Amino acid sequence: MSVRCNQLLYFDHYMKHTYYVVLAWKEIRNLLMEQKLIGEEEFEKINRLIIWHDHSKIGEEEWLPYAERFYSNQGNEESVKSEFRKAVSHHKKENLHHFESLKGYTGSDWKCYIIEMICDYIAMGWEFGKYIFEYYEENREQIELPPAYQEYLDQVLLALRESSIYSYLEESLSQKRMTYLYYSG
Repeated sequence: MSVRCNQLLYFDHYMKHTYYVVLAWKEIRNLLMEQKLIGEEEFEKINRLIIWHDHSKIGEEEWLPYAERFYSNQGNEESVKSEFRKAVSHHKKENLHHFESLKGYTGSDWKCYIIEMICDYIAMGWEFGKYIFEYYEENREQIELPPAYQEYLDQVLLALRESSIYSYLEESLSQKRMTYLYYSG
């Protein structure tokens, strides 16, 4: 497969993931506002974060390593894996919605990154055929956050689980996939 084809496949993956993140935000934002888990300022900040979600993945440091790792015949070669590990490290440093970076963050807007993280988890669950709670529980052991951050994360997840949108978050992925295919051509 050509390098160009690898990059196109990776771009499609990137677009699908960011689309799912937007869908996740669209589904949970009203509940978060109604339950006062976020305020107006946070709402606006999260909108911006969601629009720019994972933007570093299309930058120079990450683009080719991600495309090569997942969409080339050389994806399992050690040199490709090594470059990919550097790209992942860069990605997590550049994006506070990853707990590795968020755990040391002390800005007053940390809740916004928790919400972006939740949207990312919802999207990842949809992509891998799992759902937010299953995906989160499988990865919970790895997540290291300050106690207040962890409490807020758990509080938001509980609100989602107890809400009427729970069934939507847990429903079949077929509609999301069909919608994505329609809009992506």
